[in-house]
Amino acid sequence: MKEIIILAIILMALPSINNVCEIKETIIYINNDGSAIIEEILHCSKLLEDVSVTTLGKPIYVKVSSEDECIPFNITDNTISFIVIYEYVNITYITLDLTAKVNETWILKYSSPHSTIVVLPNDTIPITIEPTNVDIVLVGKRIGMKFPPGNVLVKYIILPKSIVTSIRTFKYKVTSKVEGKEFNGLILTLTIALPIASIVGVTFYLFLTRRSGALRGRLPIDEVDKKILEVLNKYGELSLKEIQHKTGLPKTTLYRRLRKLVNLGLVEVRTIQGLSQYRIKVKV
Repeated sequence: MKEIIILAIILMALPSINNVCEIKETIIYINNDGSAIIEEILHCSKLLEDVSVTTLGKPIYVKVSSEDECIPFNITDNTISFIVIYEYVNITYITLDLTAKVNETWILKYSSPHSTIVVLPNDTIPITIEPTNVDIVLVGKRIGMKFPPGNVLVKYIILPKSIVTSIRTFKYKVTSKVEGKEFNGLILTLTIALPIASIVGVTFYLFLTRRSGALRGRLPIDEVDKKILEVLNKYGELSLKEIQHKTGLPKTTLYRRLRKLVNLGLVEVRTIQGLSQYRIKVKV
């Protein structure tokens, strides 16, 4: 009941977004130092309207744009205000308010009235995930966790560089010398690295399978991805500009989605006279 009241208060504080703009996607990239880069895509139904967006934390950097053109804005504490002049608006900001570190454990904590995607740093092991009903999604070439609206809590640790280096060392440590210190170093490296690599791999595998169950076959695609695939399936090979014209998606969103579909093996891209052309590879 308490969580419902908190969400209601948050929603009441965002009348301009609900009436004028809808947040279509929020991606939170967590850096090794705990800072968060947050990218939001808004779809606005009314132009020349004032819009105020409440951020998840106090921003130390903000950029508001559409189709690579910057949009003037004002910022007060946790609120970004601007006038809508495009149908799709991209907001990028950096905040230090979402994470805290206790000993070697990082704690990511925030509340959002809409779904969010979290991308943790590389070489990270999640310890606690709340809520547990998360979906695993592909963000570029990285794995992200898609959370439903509400409170989010993630506890994780970042493996020290020394351990990560040890895990990777066996890939290039093999030499022609098999005696003395080099040979002993190789054996020690393999003895330490392989068990650690196994533990890390099993831990992350269990996390993915238990938390989502979404990694069956290939990573999921949504309605936006299907829309792009339908256009390519209908019209054949198209350029980025042609796909944008037929789907109505903003350029940055379309490019990100095409890159995702290429990585999934559903779409292939080739360059013709310096221009990238996309075509369907696998029918869905």
